[in-house]
Amino acid sequence: LTIPVHGGTLALGGYQGVYLTEMAGDAEDRPQLVVTLQELPSRPAHSCKLEVPVPFRGSHPVGWQQLQAVLPALQDAVGVASDGALLTFMCKHTSASAALHGGVPSPSAMEAALSAVCPDAWTWELPFQHDYEGPDDMPGHVKQALLGASVTLPLGPGGAPLAPAGAALRLWEHRALDTAGGSTGSSRWAEVTLRPQLGAGLGGRVSTVVQV
Repeated sequence: LTIPVHGGTLALGGYQGVYLTEMAGDAEDRPQLVVTLQELPSRPAHSCKLEVPVPFRGSHPVGWQQLQAVLPALQDAVGVASDGALLTFMCKHTSASAALHGGVPSPSAMEAALSAVCPDAWTWELPFQHDYEGPDDMPGHVKQALLGASVTLPLGPGGAPLAPAGAALRLWEHRALDTAGGSTGSSRWAEVTLRPQLGAGLGGRVSTVVQV
């Protein structure tokens, strides 16, 4: 999980937080996290917001043209060539995800597959305590937790993200328009961060182990 830091604070969206899910049920065996802070004093990272249209529930590609709308200004601010930086795309919502995956038969096919893993019916069958925003709300949060909120990619020549062959950066909308609080039919916001890759004279990293 990669999260931008602004002014010493995690640049999270509304209602977002960092959570650790305990699945083993063994309170005596407490897990550990490794937290790494990358500091680039000579060439700081820069971020900007990007609005991504989500006209329906499902997987939406974040095209190169969309990224091109914000990359030039970020490259000028960071002062690096397009092929010498890392791009982090972070979805700033709790019921939509950032993912990297290949072509699918239809934009809604992957959402249908994930809905078989975490169906809307769980809202009342489990039941979830938080159910007043509709049947797709809590399952949407679960799907976001499974897929994650951020994707980090290196930029290649010309500034295009270096993704695996056939794969594309996508914003995955888990909610429907006809439910209370649903945001489909409008857009979602992401934060795009550009930073130099580590190298000689570009600062370093500080890591620590956190007991939780």
